[in-house]
Amino acid sequence: MIRFPGILDFKMETAGGFVSATGGTVSYIGDYKIHTFTSSGDFQVLNSLTDVSIFIVSAGGSGGNTYSYAQAGGGGGAGGVSLFKINLNVGTYPVVVGSATSGTGKSSFNTTYYANKGGSGGSGNGTNGYTGGSGGGGGQGTLMGATSGGDASAGSSTAYGNAGGSGNATSASPYTNGSGGGGGAGGAGASATSHSAGGTGIVFMGTTYAEGGHGCYFDSYGAHPASPTQKTTKGSGGYGGIWYENPPSKYWAPSYGNDGIVIIVYKYK
Repeated sequence: MIRFPGILDFKMETAGGFVSATGGTVSYIGDYKIHTFTSSGDFQVLNSLTDVSIFIVSAGGSGGNTYSYAQAGGGGGAGGVSLFKINLNVGTYPVVVGSATSGTGKSSFNTTYYANKGGSGGSGNGTNGYTGGSGGGGGQGTLMGATSGGDASAGSSTAYGNAGGSGNATSASPYTNGSGGGGGAGGAGASATSHSAGGTGIVFMGTTYAEGGHGCYFDSYGAHPASPTQKTTKGSGGYGGIWYENPPSKYWAPSYGNDGIVIIVYKYK
């Protein structure tokens, strides 16, 4: 798990004393002002700001579809994470927050600074995971062989993302069959042979973001996890689809990833 410093550890300084800006949901910690965007909008700078920290998380990728009995989809990759410190002149700066269910899923600040949406998990018919901010997990392999997790393409410079885990072929040991976990911003997704967990996320100001969605592996006792749960953190990937018949028969459609977020922090007095 990657941990970024607390906001007071940034040691931000501003010239000219009291400064301010508007946009998003505003909160305060000591001399620091925090603007949190959970939907797209404008960040309006009223007085020039220096050493502004901008934390960008894009939407997580969807889990992969199950294909048939005991053929699991890979976990969705987490959205890419970017962290910048810049100076801002007076003006209006567009903030885009990526949606997991529409558009590109990419979050950005003033278009120049951005992170990419997480890659989707591969389907359970032997499809590789897809490239994204963090890569999606590989779908469960077929008799033709195993699958690969998607690569990470996190975003602009100072961006974080990791690859998805690989899926394994159904002809392998029953204790290693399954799909790969999606990559997280703090670590790669696990392969089916390592039990398909999603990659770890990143902690910013005490909150975790951008975890990888989990895949699924099978053994003689059935599917694991037997009852998948959606990650609740912003920018996290969805879980892969599951269908199995080690009674009772159960089926779960894959889930979408979670929307992104943009957080702006600076010293305002």
